[in-house]
Amino acid sequence: LEAPTHAGIYSDHLRSLWEILQQNSELSSAFKKILIDKNNVELEALIAYKLDSLGLVKLNFNECITSRELYRIYFQKGIERTELDYQERLEELEKDNQKLQNLVNIDSLTQIYNRRYFDQYLNAEWQRMAREKSPLSLILLDVDCFKLYNDTYGHQAGDNCLQQVALTVRNCLKYPTHIIARYGGEEFAVILPQTDQKYAYSVAEKISNKIKFLAIKHINSQVKLGIVTVSIGVSCTVPNYQENPSILVRAADEAIYQSKAQGRDRITISPFLNFNSSK
Repeated sequence: LEAPTHAGIYSDHLRSLWEILQQNSELSSAFKKILIDKNNVELEALIAYKLDSLGLVKLNFNECITSRELYRIYFQKGIERTELDYQERLEELEKDNQKLQNLVNIDSLTQIYNRRYFDQYLNAEWQRMAREKSPLSLILLDVDCFKLYNDTYGHQAGDNCLQQVALTVRNCLKYPTHIIARYGGEEFAVILPQTDQKYAYSVAEKISNKIKFLAIKHINSQVKLGIVTVSIGVSCTVPNYQENPSILVRAADEAIYQSKAQGRDRITISPFLNFNSSK
């Protein structure tokens, strides 16, 4: 800090006082209170006498005012700079924390949630839906004949395809609690809390149609359309505390297997778990 004096005569003295205040939070807090309130401020006797011994204040019993206007100017500027630095550091810390969360939870290729976050979120929503006695739906989708797509067009094109599919699915989700995650290589998962089977099926239909609308060429696909398509499995249940979300995943996985067995490019609802609201 630079002393606001013509020749900087008091700079070393002021810096030493500043360091003392920085090392003692009680003194620093009390002196800040005096700087903010230009009237006499009443402090605890010990704190008041410590500030007085440093020459920072004038005492009237336990009431204090700054002993020199120079101190008010110098230290007020120092406090403002300190608070600004603190705010900047806090903002940087928040940005770094967000970057760290992204590294941990976001799939680097598709920029959607990864398998780790999927597991965490599904478990959390299972518990929440069990408390609320509300339905929880899961959509699993797999890009049809994706190995053939990679073999035909190359891995860079394959990566681009997965990115387009991920973005398309994400844009099909209406509510912030509905999330998409990359479940495996070319497999994606959509978690739909507070969603019954009927609505989950409508979301799956929208996803299937939107992906076909992309018209990503796939000449070697076993689906006769000649474009990228997806096979989808849907499961839904009202969670309870006696079971765990693996049953929901297993049911959707069996449903997606049926979609593939029946020719791909279709949606299968699990017959093992299902819930439709009566509304």
